[in-house]
Amino acid sequence: MSSLLSQIKLSITDLMLDPHNPRFEKSFCDIVTPSGDVWSDKVQRAILGRFSSGEEPTNTDDVTNIKILYESILKTGFQTIDKIVVMRQSEAPGKYLVIEGNRRVASIKTIKEHYDNEIGEFIQSQYRDQKSGLIASFDELPCQLLNTEGLSPSEIHHRVRVILGLRHHGSLLEWSPLPKSKNIYKEYMRQLRDDKFRYSPKKALDVGVKLSISRTKVKESLEAYIAFCQLKKNGAMPKKEHFSLVKEIVTKKALFSHQFLTKDRSSFELDELSLERIESLCVFKNRKKSVLKDPKKVGRLASLVRATQDTKFPVNVRTRAQICLGQLEDGEIDLDTALASITKARRDARWIDELDRLLEEGAATLSPEGFMGAGNDLKEKKKVEFMLNALSRLSSFRG
Repeated sequence: MSSLLSQIKLSITDLMLDPHNPRFEKSFCDIVTPSGDVWSDKVQRAILGRFSSGEEPTNTDDVTNIKILYESILKTGFQTIDKIVVMRQSEAPGKYLVIEGNRRVASIKTIKEHYDNEIGEFIQSQYRDQKSGLIASFDELPCQLLNTEGLSPSEIHHRVRVILGLRHHGSLLEWSPLPKSKNIYKEYMRQLRDDKFRYSPKKALDVGVKLSISRTKVKESLEAYIAFCQLKKNGAMPKKEHFSLVKEIVTKKALFSHQFLTKDRSSFELDELSLERIESLCVFKNRKKSVLKDPKKVGRLASLVRATQDTKFPVNVRTRAQICLGQLEDGEIDLDTALASITKARRDARWIDELDRLLEEGAATLSPEGFMGAGNDLKEKKKVEFMLNALSRLSSFRG
């Protein structure tokens, strides 16, 4: 990374927030403009206004809520352990687009705005005096400047993706799952050089090398992102906080090997029945009705699906599993109830098998033929015949 980046100190007023950053996904979708307009004061103020510093975040995936970061910077100052990454653009000489660190820059800009306009605690003169030195330290910030000299727009785009990939996929920083997968998808499509997606193990490996992650992680992220987009297009309305659940479902091999879900091996697109099944289980529009709320439950769903076809289970257990799976999809029972029913069916099957074994053993050792037809022998003979008849009647309840 040293050849890509150089150290530089920049004025906070020269740092421009980036509405195109993958981390914000669709938070700024109505602000996204041609690159030349990003630099306008109107657009920059609109972007800054989307960051909230007033209330505690109710959703940990809400990357536009900067209250905790805002308060941390006010208390301890700007930490230089992880520097802001910026790049020049010809459209705005002297201005720098923030590639990495938009939340920190937004927090500092908001703090300075509140200080200058005496908003919040800054209305108190004693507090303003106490924080004046800290506020002054925000005038210039240490940054890392991305070298883009002599590069074409596509080469610059690629270099930005490499930087974001190394930082967010190489464990320096952590994006939430959806923007992380979106970034992987964009890098894959750039490598593919085609408008239509198709999976290539070689291209996935190339992306993994660029982003310092395994090919398996690239593939799983592609599968999840494509499925998520399909569900949204299909009207299922999943939210970004549901992405981990979608990813767990579409990367669970047992759900596909037992034909519960089906997808195209090249395009990774799910068929209509699979989309309907995911929606019926997750109910993204009304999560209270969902029978599959937690990604950790997907493994239990796979166990139920496996029981519908696994030949190591007796026919009556497989039949019970099929009935329970249908009831689960219709929302008539929950997953725990379905699995409890399967457990009981398996226990009953083992009991019947043991009963058959006892009957066969009894038939071999408790034969009435060896008894005399009179006296005590006659009584013992009748006892043996009674026991054999009782065992036969119990065994007749199989299935």
